[in-house]
Amino acid sequence: MQIRAAETEIRGHSTDNAPGVTGYGSVAGQSTTIEGYFSDWDEEVSHGAWTKTIAESARIMSMFNHDPGRLLGATDAGTLTLSEDVGGLLYDVDINSEDPMAMSVHAQVGRGDVRGSSVWFQVVREQWSYPNDENDLERPHRLILEGRLFETGPVTWPAFDQTTAAARSAASLETVLRTAGVRDKAKRSALAFSALTDPDSAAEQLAGLMTRNPELRDAVCQCAATNDLDATRAAPDGAPELDTPPDAGHLSATALHVARARLQLLRR
Repeated sequence: MQIRAAETEIRGHSTDNAPGVTGYGSVAGQSTTIEGYFSDWDEEVSHGAWTKTIAESARIMSMFNHDPGRLLGATDAGTLTLSEDVGGLLYDVDINSEDPMAMSVHAQVGRGDVRGSSVWFQVVREQWSYPNDENDLERPHRLILEGRLFETGPVTWPAFDQTTAAARSAASLETVLRTAGVRDKAKRSALAFSALTDPDSAAEQLAGLMTRNPELRDAVCQCAATNDLDATRAAPDGAPELDTPPDAGHLSATALHVARARLQLLRR
């Protein structure tokens, strides 16, 4: 699961006295540099990347700041409309005039205080290109060809704060592996980087590593449990569970990857 935010302008609107918010959740054809913990890469969303998910997803939501407690609309309720044009992924959400929170968001957008949008998604297909003598790339380039969309909407900080939080969590996973006895720095770094860019692949790699090394599995789980216990003590009441849409302030990538790896081990 990944979150990307963009400096896309959104606007509040009212049609027939019905308030709404519209904007681009994702911009197509523009490259943005993602600052990873171990290395940086440029990322671009291709035109048509959201066509299939718009047509096939039973429910896509719109929230303010990706907060499940601040739901604005949903496609299955007919209150969120999604489409694609040359600019990218366009959303239009009808605001409930009887919901003070939603009307507050509408007012902030209307005044121009909130001017960014973001998407919460999973990469389905992608293409990586790397710098060589035949191209002008400064760093690896990731082209997202298809994404599975879960949610899109206005955000206060149209930057990559969530990516930074994910990078810190990837660093936490690297620390767990080092503490558990994985001495190969390149292997630790590669796995942590994979955890940031492709969590499912990272979980598979971690599961395979622990299958081949039972003593490492016990050590990793013990280290992760200690870290998660500390995180739980510090987390406020109502912190989301692993399957809850990610909030940059509460997401524990270490717990997520270890839990996935444990599940895969049990299924073997």
